Amino acid sequence: LHSHLEDHVLTIKIYSPFDDFNNLANEVYYGSEGDLYIYLFNTYGYRLVIGIFMFLTGIIALLVNRFIDREHSNGRIYLATTLVIISLWIISESRLLQIIIPNQFIIGSLPYLMVGLMAIPVTHYIKDYITKRYKE
Repeated sequence: LHSHLEDHVLTIKIYSPFDDFNNLANEVYYGSEGDLYIYLFNTYGYRLVIGIFMFLTGIIALLVNRFIDREHSNGRIYLATTLVIISLWIISESRLLQIIIPNQFIIGSLPYLMVGLMAIPVTHYIKDYITKRYKE
C-alpha cells in the first residue's frame, strides 16, 4: 500500500452464491518469497517426498513386471497400479503441486479423480485372486 494510506483500514468482503462460503477465506501468509517457500516445504514437503517415493516405486514395479519378470503376474500389476494412483493422490493433496501446475481445475479435480480410480485395480485384484480362493 502507498505511504499516504498508512492510517486507513483495509476491508475485504468475500461473497459467494453459497451461504456456507460467505465471508470464508483461506489463511493468508506474507513475507519474502524464500520464507514462504521454506514454510510450504516444511509444512507440506514430507507429503510430496512420500508421494514421489511411492510413485517411483510403483513405476519401477510396473517396469520390472513388464520387462524382467517372466510370469507377468497381474497381481503385481494391480499392486503397482494402485501404488501409482495412491501416490498421485498424495502428491495432489500436498499443497506443493500448485507451485508446479498453475491450473486450478487440475489441482482441484486430481484428488477426487484418484480416489475414484483407486477402486479399479483393487477390484480387479479381488476378482482375480481373492474370489478364486473361495471358488476352489
